[in-house]
Amino acid sequence: MDSLLADCPSQLRRSSTIRSWLWSLWLHSPQCLRSAVYCFLVRRFGTRSNGKPFRLPFGIYIKFGLTPDEPLPMDFVRKNTHIPVPEILDMLPTTVDIKPPGRGYTSISVEQNSEGQPVWWIFVMTTIPGRPLFQQGLGSRLVTATEEQRMLVQDTVGSWVDQLHAIHPPPDFPSQRISGFLGGPFQSYRIDTPGVVGPFESPAQFHAQDFCTVWPDRVEKADEYIRRFIAERPQRHYQVCLTHGDLLLHNIIADEECRPTGLIDWETAGWMPEYWETASSSRSVYSRVYIWKDILREAFPRYDDDIAVERLIQLDYVF
Repeated sequence: MDSLLADCPSQLRRSSTIRSWLWSLWLHSPQCLRSAVYCFLVRRFGTRSNGKPFRLPFGIYIKFGLTPDEPLPMDFVRKNTHIPVPEILDMLPTTVDIKPPGRGYTSISVEQNSEGQPVWWIFVMTTIPGRPLFQQGLGSRLVTATEEQRMLVQDTVGSWVDQLHAIHPPPDFPSQRISGFLGGPFQSYRIDTPGVVGPFESPAQFHAQDFCTVWPDRVEKADEYIRRFIAERPQRHYQVCLTHGDLLLHNIIADEECRPTGLIDWETAGWMPEYWETASSSRSVYSRVYIWKDILREAFPRYDDDIAVERLIQLDYVF
């Protein structure tokens, strides 16, 4: 994974890009000091609007995670694509006793240091101007958008998906491994399992897991073509590409004219089979959401066979 780390700014291996000599001085201060200050700021000034990042004054956000697998792909995407994402200002491990909000964090083992203390990752990032296209309690902003605004969202999302789809694992990384950004376990809201899973050495091994298995009674009810596709799936070749994993309206930020300004929440990013972006963005009820279902059809790559299998798998899922 050296090439991935090399693509990130040199300071991001322990912190982030530098905008001023004052910030540079701060980034070179001890990690324990920075961690303590960040956690104090979260407790004193932090507010949350969507249950995940803490918003601080001056347009700064702080977020906690299990690994650096969210900030590193954000910085990689910022540097290697035209997809607007928050800028990572600092990232560091912390042993402060804060349980980050998020799916499955209380049900999995957390990395520990030599003294047996749980180790979380804390990262600081800038904001993206605008508001999510979907907010809990307010609904989708596209309902009242004009046709021109909806088409702009569709075209922008399509461009973002195409750019991610064109990024394949680096030369020093197994080309068929299904994993998080750094090659280890990954999270997925499509997978009905708490915490993290993997990595898997190939798409075939990935598809052999229960969360990618169509139960026999479902197979029997499928048409002959889909039954044959399921039987042949272990031998099928899949490209592996960088995937956001939760590309939905609540993670698309847009201005007041519904012009997309950024893509947030990269905690499920990883190296996944080529159809996975389409599958994770059409999981469960999202495939039937007004307007979004049209964007799915027009902006995302078509993998009709894989998506047909996904629908059979997801019949028993609650997301």
